[in-house]
Amino acid sequence: MAQNNNEWYLPINMSNRQSLENVQLTSIGHYGLMRKSRPGIPAHLHTGIDLKRPNPNYLFEPVFPAAVGKVVSLRTDGPYSQVIIQHTLPDDTSLWTVYEHIAGIRVKLHELVHPHRPIARFMNKDELDLHGWQFDHVHFEIMK
Repeated sequence: MAQNNNEWYLPINMSNRQSLENVQLTSIGHYGLMRKSRPGIPAHLHTGIDLKRPNPNYLFEPVFPAAVGKVVSLRTDGPYSQVIIQHTLPDDTSLWTVYEHIAGIRVKLHELVHPHRPIARFMNKDELDLHGWQFDHVHFEIMK
């Protein structure tokens, strides 16, 4: 899966998606935090970051892929809905990016994606009321 576009972007809608200057994380959304166990979920190390909603848009606040890639996994089970994208680096090694706690998934398995076309959106107010407002973020992770 050779790719010519090697530019990387933040997966959220900001005026400069290549700057970390205005990125905000949730209070427990930092990488490497030990998460306490809760019903149905054991204690675990937080292996990504939880990006706050960047705008007050509760209708369609888009989530973008971080770079050109191919969708290799989809999960559509409510608050744990997830897209995993495989990216090929210039040296032909692969990385995978994970986007979780999303809604309105707009891509299909094996689809090629581009960082300027949304793959999903943040949950809207009805979905947050149903699943819990603790999901008002996007979990973003890069795996090697």
